[in-house]
Amino acid sequence: MTVTLTIATEEADNIVFAVEAGMEKLRRKFAPERPPDACCHACGDTLIHDYVRLRQIDGNGQPIWLHIGSCLTKFASSHCDAAEARLNENGEIEI
Repeated sequence: MTVTLTIATEEADNIVFAVEAGMEKLRRKFAPERPPDACCHACGDTLIHDYVRLRQIDGNGQPIWLHIGSCLTKFASSHCDAAEARLNENGEIEI
């Protein structure tokens, strides 16, 4: 290996290590500890990675866990639709 190639390789390794460290930090933030039996409230699948706990509880008093992405979007959309329907029923808004 040439000196230039060695330096480039070391810099690339440093970049990879920095990215991996950043991803680990994000995983700790967005993948909090959860009960082993917790599942996604939107799709019902197990929570392996890329999930979040909402600061809400369901009808059974259990925390709401969701996969980040389409499940979170689906959950938010359905709750927004339900809220709009309740407001419409009460005559508070017109859709």
